[in-house]
Amino acid sequence: MQTFGNTEWLFARTASKRAIDQSISVWTIPNTSARDITFPLLSGVRLIPSWAVLTSILLAMSAICGTTVMRSRAELRASSEQQQNFASQLQNLRDTNHTLERDLQKLTNDPSAIELAARERLGMVRANDVVVTRQSLQLSGNGNKDSLVR
Repeated sequence: MQTFGNTEWLFARTASKRAIDQSISVWTIPNTSARDITFPLLSGVRLIPSWAVLTSILLAMSAICGTTVMRSRAELRASSEQQQNFASQLQNLRDTNHTLERDLQKLTNDPSAIELAARERLGMVRANDVVVTRQSLQLSGNGNKDSLVR
């Protein structure tokens, strides 16, 4: 042993290592398994019966699936209501469009409809019509209710 020199440097070697190098050296211990390092409470978990673990997993999966189904049904219900609203709006627009097309046909082909539109919308009168304004009725009325028909 004296031929090899002083061996005290072997014992001081762990103190001079970095913390990372020291933590890596734990993995090189031959009697330590990965299960003992990662799961130190594994012995306590072994006390829980397997049926209880399986039941818990099944309950959790059922709850997740139930929540997903309920959310999907709610989204389907909301989408169907929105589709019905759009369908009713579309039907209203089609009815309005049909009415406007019918009015357009009347205004282009029917002379009485053209005359009625000119009288109501534009305030036009025929040459032989007598025009009586409300203002003239108020001035000449003096509270008497005179009939315009004679």
